[in-house]
Amino acid sequence: MRVHNKTNETLIAFGWDKVHGHGGDVKIAPGGSVNVNGPFNGEMGGYCDISLSGEITCHSSPDNGTEFQVTKGFPVNLSQGGENGVSVRHCEDASLDFVSDWRKVNQ
Repeated sequence: MRVHNKTNETLIAFGWDKVHGHGGDVKIAPGGSVNVNGPFNGEMGGYCDISLSGEITCHSSPDNGTEFQVTKGFPVNLSQGGENGVSVRHCEDASLDFVSDWRKVNQ
């Protein structure tokens, strides 16, 4: 999933998949855009991250229907039909508890 950062702060995003878990954190500089993938899926052979379709834009103002507000203390977690999605947070926010717990068990 392509994530655009229209805030003045660095954002951190990761993709997730209901079956396979969470991908790694990706930093997005202010004004930057990056592709955020889901977790590594070794079942497919070789090196392969689960690809997430779509594109979102994050900004500091309230949600407006096309852009999502991401500020310190207020991450956004978007789902594609409940099967996979992307989570985006402010660079000073800690990882969500359920993500930290999953990573401890699965590393």
